[in-house]
Amino acid sequence: MYDSITTLEPKVDKETLEKIKEDMGLEGQVTIHISFTNYTSENQLLRLWKTTYLFDKSSTHKSKLIQHYNISFYPKWMVVKLGQTLTFTLIFSALPKSCKRFDLIEQIPQPGGFAFKNIARNSSDVYHLTL
Repeated sequence: MYDSITTLEPKVDKETLEKIKEDMGLEGQVTIHISFTNYTSENQLLRLWKTTYLFDKSSTHKSKLIQHYNISFYPKWMVVKLGQTLTFTLIFSALPKSCKRFDLIEQIPQPGGFAFKNIARNSSDVYHLTL
């Protein structure tokens, strides 16, 4: 029936090959779950700025926030009532494979931005933090 089988070699342009090589140095997304419990006053206000990043401690790499769940972005505030716990999730672009420790920094033009410093990298790239 079949006299010969032709094997096709994929053809990928040079630009695409360079992008693939670059991406191979990165792992998957980084997922961070953050919990905040209001123990201090009647109501606390919480929000996130889009200028929140992960900074690799051993390079100049900065992972961008690509998705957020259960938290509002500036300028909208969320009210957390006394005794209430708010848990939200942030998804960031990948960190380099070489990254061992990183900082999560909310870079904002006013006081009050949150920061988690020197987070030890784990194999799952899923983290649970308390604010």
